[in-house]
Amino acid sequence: MDLPGDVITAWGKVVKTYEQGDMGYVELEIGLKNSRGVESTKGTAVVILPKRGGARVLYPFPAA
Repeated sequence: MDLPGDVITAWGKVVKTYEQGDMGYVELEIGLKNSRGVESTKGTAVVILPKRGGARVLYPFPAA
């Protein structure tokens, strides 16, 4: 639990990168740590990026 006055630090770690069609994908582990060093929030994310000279990324991105 984070308390008022805690300093919150966000972190992220790249787990995997790959290309699929005209897009580049980056899979991440992400989280928040409070000032006591306790990881209060943990999650995952996928970032989808256009390849140089490729198609635009549609928003919302169509589910696979």
